[in-house]
Amino acid sequence: MEAVLVEFVIKWNGKELPIAIEEGASVADLKQKLQGLTNVLISKQKLLGLKDKGKPATDEVLLCSKRCPLRFDLIFCSPKWLT
Repeated sequence: MEAVLVEFVIKWNGKELPIAIEEGASVADLKQKLQGLTNVLISKQKLLGLKDKGKPATDEVLLCSKRCPLRFDLIFCSPKWLT
């Protein structure tokens, strides 16, 4: 059986970065993938638009539990001195 992918468009530093990750991956897995794409450390990342019960999603939250559409936009923030 083929894995279902959740697709994101990450808006960062004036760019749009398409990213796909397996459904069921955690927010921490997404941040790890973003670190590989942007060289921004996980500890410096902030994802805007990803909520869990009205609060920012923690690293342990599974993406499939978010019941999100298969494609949506997130804004990825990092300190200005990193960009």
